[in-house]
Amino acid sequence: MDARIVGAVAFILSFVILILLRKYEYVNTPVEFIALLSAILGIISYLISHIIFPTPNYEKLKEDIIQEINESLRKFNMNIKCTEFKKPIVKDGAVYIDKCVIMYTELNLSSYGYVIDLKFRSNWKNSDNKHTIVFMTGNGSELYLYEYKGFIYFVTKSEGKISGLYSPIKELNWVDESFGTGWNEIKVLWNSKEGKIWLEVNGIKIIGKIDSNLNFKKSKLYLGSCPYENSYAEGYFDRIMIYKAADPADFSKPTVKKFNST
Repeated sequence: MDARIVGAVAFILSFVILILLRKYEYVNTPVEFIALLSAILGIISYLISHIIFPTPNYEKLKEDIIQEINESLRKFNMNIKCTEFKKPIVKDGAVYIDKCVIMYTELNLSSYGYVIDLKFRSNWKNSDNKHTIVFMTGNGSELYLYEYKGFIYFVTKSEGKISGLYSPIKELNWVDESFGTGWNEIKVLWNSKEGKIWLEVNGIKIIGKIDSNLNFKKSKLYLGSCPYENSYAEGYFDRIMIYKAADPADFSKPTVKKFNST
């Protein structure tokens, strides 16, 4: 429950009790009045916060959420960061991720190239914050897909070298909760053997080059957040798949389609 509401209710109840005690002459001096007010205020605040409105069972809450979301999302671990956490909205199997929820999974991507394929709908409402969609780290390599000030960025980092692609959202037929109920179909590919990275959003493709080897044999993939900064997706995730990359010219038809390839 909101702390401000608890405080207001506790103060009103305390004041009423003190007026009654004063009326029947149980309180006679200002010092007694203040001391008793403090004691009653503390007791009522505790009762309201912990008995009338108990703290949710977060473990049970996470179990309920996992049961509601789509199958590919259930493979992720879930942590709750907020002290006054409220269950995220789950719509038809899609989970809403904001600053309260961390979802991640450990991967063993032993090949030289993979595709991350996901369905996402933002809920930014013209927010100027940075929004992490996917972040992956492992073995000195990083992969980062995020939005910032109207642009989508796909960035890779390894061996001290950074590569990346970007595009204005307005050129990608982007779907936001404020004006649509569809999904953004997003794919990112890296292929160290071919020296290429690929970003595809809603059928619009951008191809770039990388001159380093991305190594994600022991890695973590974070969905909707980055552990190193306060940036969150603020949107719905409906599905995520990870599979080995075919040749970039034909990667829309993957030869192997698994969530966690070893």
